[in-house]
Amino acid sequence: MVKFLIAGHKGMLGSALMRQGKIKNLDIVGLGHEDMDITDEDSVRTMAGAFGERTVINAAGIVRGGDESKMRETNTEAPGRLAKYFPRVVQISTDCVFDGKKIGGYRELDLRNAEDVYGRSKAGGELNQHPHLTIRGSFIGFGAGGFLDRMILSQEPNATINGYTDWIWNGLYVEVFAKGVLEVAQLPMTGIAHISGGDLSKASLLRMLAAAFRPDLTVVATTGGRKDMVLRSDFFTGQRLSGMIGGGMSWNAMIRSMQDDYSNHPSRAVPGK
Repeated sequence: MVKFLIAGHKGMLGSALMRQGKIKNLDIVGLGHEDMDITDEDSVRTMAGAFGERTVINAAGIVRGGDESKMRETNTEAPGRLAKYFPRVVQISTDCVFDGKKIGGYRELDLRNAEDVYGRSKAGGELNQHPHLTIRGSFIGFGAGGFLDRMILSQEPNATINGYTDWIWNGLYVEVFAKGVLEVAQLPMTGIAHISGGDLSKASLLRMLAAAFRPDLTVVATTGGRKDMVLRSDFFTGQRLSGMIGGGMSWNAMIRSMQDDYSNHPSRAVPGK
């Protein structure tokens, strides 16, 4: 059985990885920034001495809008440092390494052409050399400051929000994405792999989320300039994806799962709880 170490275990994805790992009875340890500073060589070396037999899933990162120097240190430089000291690193990357101008979706080996600092920082930190693996994907969940929080949960009562019909996306609920990451991370594969769900517009997603969590909101369909943030995979297609990670799970089903999680575990609205 693969033994895992989760870097960034208190964030939205890291918390989900810890939950899903426990559900699956995996041997999993979580480390936060106070335990292992992935931007510091000595800190990484010390933790490798204690947990050096484990596969690291690096869920740590600086999100868009953060300090650019810290973004470079954490998103671009740190993954290589982890790969220097641990036997295998599964680096979590994003659809944002692409500019969204290609119609029909991006595959693993397509040119990374992000136009913003965040996307370029994540592209620079991807690991595709043996034995390491980069998993690209996109997800939403209940983390403070995330898409769901900004666009739905934190809105004023009876607010009107715009939803782009020409911005296409195929991410997943973070719990589903985390399940997929753990299953793929146990496979003897290297390089880059995409994990994604079904295509939908941001307008459609916002309408479903508003209906589920904030029915007082009004979502107005509008256009904002075509953006196609869709990931396709040459590795996980059809029945294999569906059977492994719930790739055939509809967004209606994922939102029902989100409602159940939020009702039963409201503290999940804050990372680390």
